[in-house]
Amino acid sequence: MPIKSTLNRCLSASFLLIVTFYLISPSPSYAAPAANFPYQIEQPDGFVFKAISRGDEWNNWVETVDGYTVAPHKSSGYWYYVDDYDENGTPKLSPYFADDPPPSGIPLRLAPPRKGRPEPAPETLKLNDNMLKVSPPIGAFNGSILYILVQFADRTAQTTEAQWASFITGSIADYYSKATYGKVNLVPANETFGTVNNGTVGWLTLNQNHPDPKGAQTPEANTAKQQLIKDAILAADPFVDFAAYDANQDKNLDADELSIVVIAAGFESSISGQNSPGVWGHAWCIFNVTAPVVDGVTTGDCNATVIANGYAAFGELMTADGINNVQSTLGIQVHELGHHTFGLPDLYDGDQSSPGIGNFGLMGGGSWGMTTTDTFPGQTPVMPSAWTRYKRGWADCPIANGAVSITASAAATATSANSCYRMPSNKANEYFMIENRQAVGYDAGFTRPDWQFGAGFGGLAIWHIDDTQQENNNNDQQRWVDLEEADGVPMAGMDSGQSTDLWYATNATTFSDGTTPNSKLYDGAASGVSVINISASGTVMNAQISSMTTPPPPNDSKITSLGNISTGSALDANGTKAGFIVTTAGRYVLLAEGNNGLDPVLELTGQYIDANGAVQSISQINDNWNLANGTEIQQIIGRQPATTNDGALVLDLLEGIYSAKISAKSGATGRGIIAISQMVNSTTPARIRNISTNGPLPDANGMTAGFQTTQTGRYVILAEGNNGLNPILELTGQYLDANGAIQSLSQINDDWDQANSAEIQQIIGRLPKTQTDSALVLELPLGVYNAKIAGFEGATGSGIIQITQAKQP
Repeated sequence: MPIKSTLNRCLSASFLLIVTFYLISPSPSYAAPAANFPYQIEQPDGFVFKAISRGDEWNNWVETVDGYTVAPHKSSGYWYYVDDYDENGTPKLSPYFADDPPPSGIPLRLAPPRKGRPEPAPETLKLNDNMLKVSPPIGAFNGSILYILVQFADRTAQTTEAQWASFITGSIADYYSKATYGKVNLVPANETFGTVNNGTVGWLTLNQNHPDPKGAQTPEANTAKQQLIKDAILAADPFVDFAAYDANQDKNLDADELSIVVIAAGFESSISGQNSPGVWGHAWCIFNVTAPVVDGVTTGDCNATVIANGYAAFGELMTADGINNVQSTLGIQVHELGHHTFGLPDLYDGDQSSPGIGNFGLMGGGSWGMTTTDTFPGQTPVMPSAWTRYKRGWADCPIANGAVSITASAAATATSANSCYRMPSNKANEYFMIENRQAVGYDAGFTRPDWQFGAGFGGLAIWHIDDTQQENNNNDQQRWVDLEEADGVPMAGMDSGQSTDLWYATNATTFSDGTTPNSKLYDGAASGVSVINISASGTVMNAQISSMTTPPPPNDSKITSLGNISTGSALDANGTKAGFIVTTAGRYVLLAEGNNGLDPVLELTGQYIDANGAVQSISQINDNWNLANGTEIQQIIGRQPATTNDGALVLDLLEGIYSAKISAKSGATGRGIIAISQMVNSTTPARIRNISTNGPLPDANGMTAGFQTTQTGRYVILAEGNNGLNPILELTGQYLDANGAIQSLSQINDDWDQANSAEIQQIIGRLPKTQTDSALVLELPLGVYNAKIAGFEGATGSGIIQITQAKQP
């Protein structure tokens, strides 16, 4: 061991008083978690210590194996213990060297403050208004993978094209086939480099040095990463017909059409620590530089409902704990493809205040699984969690009530029907799931020697789900996906799971409102869910489940309901439409009014089910309302039409779907309104739901849709437009609070929040057409509301407002 240079070290320590080193920066969801596997760092004078990288691509730091945070001095290169972080996330270095024993007073596991994710600017997402909606594939899926291998002027590759091609056709295809019970089939992309059509292009040599961003999150590092991806795609263009993969012909290449993965010669920083040059595995999109256009299609940009749609990337080699230059293992590849191709969120805790789901799933730390015969972490990634498999349509996870048998998720006999179950609670969007995890198949990765599962690992995993969160697992008090640890000890610190977290005879056999942990909802209320009589651990396990599985009767007060709809807009020859669904037959008034001599025409069309169950059609038209209906109109809506030139229909409507249209007579123009009201009495509650309005937006006044809620519920309000309208959605209203006082509400949305994508999909059956459309997802009490759509910065065109209430259990 070399003699320490006291003079050099003293000079370095004194310099700490005025200089610190910027190491950490913002954090999004789409990255690989650190492997939590030790590696060696050498000080400039030759002394060494073992360290572990923590965090992910967007928020990372280094700890000693004892859990003390360390960082290098910018000018001297010596590593020191960290005392604290400043408000910018810059570590404050102590005067103590990281290879010396930690002094008293140095905090354990000191993490930098979590910052906001680097996001594409809104104007970047509006570059192509013709692009089609992109959402992750659900259920059965056939996809193509393209690996682009790039080396640099200062760093050449140490692996071969054939080695990477074998991953695509071998391990990756096998993993996703087994994880989805045969529903996903991934194949190599067609290309003409080297071995034709093996899905691998490279190694290609770029005319530049490796940018070596590792996990840095400076603006310069982010730009360098995206420029690297752009250069790699352009270099691969001569060998790939990218346009052939643009299946929807929107001139944008999406991950469900072709998954593009860039592998950079050098190191994978999520496990190789400070080895240079390195890239930390991640999935993202190009927005700091102009996205490349190849074969007439834009590639790698932010044109989807998930930012990770653009590309995936990671480093070529892994090095840790004396094992050097290992080809990057399967785990990081299937984890990043999980983001890129399937839009899966990370389920580890991004701010590292906890392990999140720990090692119990691919999108947590489970991507670093290995068996006792593997030589390196990530060679055997564990299965995706039950929630991940269910949300992507890979597993049915039927509702359970009564005695069930649950087959181990990774067993050869597992299917989409027998490997997991859902246990609904009495609250919408909050429920429990159960699955059987055993050390078989890919779940043999749980036996990684430094993990705390052991050879006898196996039991039932019980998950608590809150789909209203949708912000990864950073809220430790109310996670999106949370494991109910059977031993009652939550995972914390370096504890990312152990065998006693699972449920089995001799450990824990009852899960209910009164146990620890318990099945209560996050608000403390009883959920109605219990699991008892849990059997011994095995490939097939048995349990007795109780959950809220009985749906309410059709006329129960919890059925979706809206009442008294109105929509107003400027009118042209095409008019404006208001679509609605009647769920309770009744007497209705449809009113069409206009200004400036509009003399509106009202037309109603629709289909309904008659008493014999046959589908019937309706078509009614009115120009000037019938004065004979005045008394009934007054009774239902509280007034009569403004003028005799307005239109009104008074009629009985059966359960069905309808569209009311208002248009101007004889080429007149102006603004008009449609109002739809139901006669309500003690036996006929209002039952109009799922409203949509469609009309022109020629000016800044936009179009409005007024509605009344007749019950508290969860609603999606959607605003979509065409021709670059980039609609802005505004909701205002008044409602009664719990004390009977009138309160006001005001919400505005420009570009819809991708964090709401799962709930929007669940409620309306699809996602907004483009990222520049708008959507609000919120709880609305009983009240009166007005939704308005208008073009962004004076843009004009046509738009639609859709208002849908979630069906309640």
